[in-house]
Amino acid sequence: MKQFKKGLSLLVALMLLMSMTMAFTTTAFAAGTSSITINQPVSGTVTNEGQVFKAYKVFDLTYADTAFTYTVADDFKAFFNNPPAGIRLDSGLTDPEIAAVIASFESDGSDMRTFGDALAAYINANSGISPAGQVTGTKTGAVAINNLELGYYLVTGSVRIDGTDTTVVASCSLTSTTPNADIIPKVDVPSIEKEVNGDTTDNANIGDTVDYTITARVPANLALYDTYTFTIHDKMGIGLTFNDDVEVTVGGNSYSAYTVTSSEKGNIVQGASCSGCTLHITFDTTEILKHMDETVVATYSATINEDAVIGGPTGNSNAAYLEFSNDPFSNGKGTTIPDTTNVYTYYIEIFKFTGTDTPLANAIFKLQTAGGVDIGLKLVSAGDGDNPAVYRHMNAEETANSDPSALITTPASGEVKIIGLSAGGYKLTETQAPDGYNLLPDPIGVEITAGKNGAFTVTYGDSGEGRIGVENLSGTEFPGTGGIGRTIFTISGSILMAGALAALYFRRKVSE
Repeated sequence: MKQFKKGLSLLVALMLLMSMTMAFTTTAFAAGTSSITINQPVSGTVTNEGQVFKAYKVFDLTYADTAFTYTVADDFKAFFNNPPAGIRLDSGLTDPEIAAVIASFESDGSDMRTFGDALAAYINANSGISPAGQVTGTKTGAVAINNLELGYYLVTGSVRIDGTDTTVVASCSLTSTTPNADIIPKVDVPSIEKEVNGDTTDNANIGDTVDYTITARVPANLALYDTYTFTIHDKMGIGLTFNDDVEVTVGGNSYSAYTVTSSEKGNIVQGASCSGCTLHITFDTTEILKHMDETVVATYSATINEDAVIGGPTGNSNAAYLEFSNDPFSNGKGTTIPDTTNVYTYYIEIFKFTGTDTPLANAIFKLQTAGGVDIGLKLVSAGDGDNPAVYRHMNAEETANSDPSALITTPASGEVKIIGLSAGGYKLTETQAPDGYNLLPDPIGVEITAGKNGAFTVTYGDSGEGRIGVENLSGTEFPGTGGIGRTIFTISGSILMAGALAALYFRRKVSE
């Protein structure tokens, strides 16, 4: 999936873009007639529906004629008397000096974001601070916080992502009601995307290795966090064996501040966050904060094993999702919707018969690639008069050990099923015919073609499709006209003629 996933339950680093202005037109406004309008986020999957936005007055504004001053609101005096580090404010500054420092910040710049984050943290830590006004968002359209006095405000809020009910504290920048302000929630969310062999789906033989790539992004604004959970969870289907070969880059550079726990290592921790997971990639909660707005790429591989799902729409799935912090003031966690890839593996069916679909037992075949490379097979079931014999492609261990390949032998039903094959070209050769029947003279070309959602087609010979019908004819074949018999007679006749000519020659010699 090339865009961020729907239905995320996570931290929304909500940047409410409001221009901060310390000097503005001083037309006399009636008290309590100003407002802040909150518009919908610029995203088709994110809305303000049901979310509460609160406006906190940080500075009071007083004016007379053309003169005006900002004074720190009572609820925030303690904040400015002992300001946190990193916001370019010192204790002991006068209100005009504080206002002058804030006025020097660039709109939506890093200083402004840090300042807004610090104010939001202060509000969260002091439950006695009440908003000057609040409003509940709707699914579509704008809403407004009305009846505000002129002043300088911090707005906090959250958004709903694709209808999920989880909401979170947001970090915000600031605005001055001048006299009315418009803001748009600017959503920054983690995302995750998974690929197998460079695509969302692929196909392979049992025993093949497939490569996975997970691409995630660290949110751009995590200034409120001291630590940040960022964990990739991966759940492989039963037909996939994890090869324990994770490698990670962050921002295009090799990265090592993570740990891998997996079922292959025997140290995986199962829980509600990932029931049945195969592996976790857990990033260091402080180091990851040094990489805001950077891309994380994790690569690893798995091998298709003998328990692989054969055919069908589900395939051999591998789902990955991201778990991360969703509230800077608690231990709350959110997750993305899993991104799933599928690897499919297919089968061919053979029916050995004579006459009008009379099955034949004890025909022996070999299966090769179109290029003539033998395909190693293992017998799964010998079959009988009612069921096919079943063979599967060797797994990786059997291939590595050079295990002998099973002979493809038809049971009484005449039916054989060979499972665990990738799409591509093959050739089927009969190496031994049943007693009393003639050996098939030429190999049969077979093609497996992958379709959508696990569908596939099997074509063979000149125009066959589906189950591969292999007919045998019985009886001894004697040479016919134009065959070897004529050659024998021709050779014999030639010998007799040569003898006659030789006799005539020697007779003439004698008479002379």
